[in-house]
Order: sequence, then C-alpha cells, then structure tokens
Amino acid sequence: VDGGMNIPHNEKRFPAYSKEDGFDPEELKSRILGNHVSEYMNYLLEEDEDAYQRQFAAYIRDGIEPDAIEDIYVEAHKKIREDPSFTKKEKKTGEHNTVWRLKKRTYDERKQAVKDKIAAHI
Repeated sequence: VDGGMNIPHNEKRFPAYSKEDGFDPEELKSRILGNHVSEYMNYLLEEDEDAYQRQFAAYIRDGIEPDAIEDIYVEAHKKIREDPSFTKKEKKTGEHNTVWRLKKRTYDERKQAVKDKIAAHI
C-alpha cells in the first residue's frame, strides 16, 4: 500500500535491484535523496569543468554545491510530511510566442497567398 492506495509493484522495478545482489534498500534511499546526482556533479567537477558549468548552470546560479543535494531533498521530504496537501499555483498570464501560434487563414486568404507567390516568381 502506497499513499493509501494499493498499487501492485515488484521490487525488481526499483533502481536499487540487481539480479546478483537482490534489492538493496540503502541504495534506494541513496537514490531518493539524490546522492547519484551529487556523485555525478563531483565527477564532472574533477573530469570536465566545462561540462559541469553547462549541465548544472541552474544549480551554480542558485549556489547549490554537490554536498548540499542530500540536505535539499531531506528538507523537501520534511516539508511534504508536514503539509502533504496540494496547493494549486496561479497560472502565469504571459504572452505566447506569436511566431509559433499563427492565426489560421481562411480559404480566400490561402488562395490569395498562392496567387501572390506565383506573381512574385513571374
């Protein structure tokens, strides 16, 4: 039972399962707390600084270090347990890119566009 719902699942589907070792709950906890992300951040810091700058630009901008990832996840889980209710956020009313949202043309407008293209080539 997960979250009050009966969800059929198998431990083989978790990332902490291997055929040789079976299910490792400590490995699952490590992945839930983002340790694999901090390991990758440390790896990129040592191996390729440019890739680290590209991959984790938002983390760098927010001042998040690789060692702070686990603390961030623990704090997030703590806040969820304190108040698990969902609060709907207000939608942003920004303008959409009009280049990608072209107005649909009428039949007569499409015919005129074809005539204009033909006239431009003649």
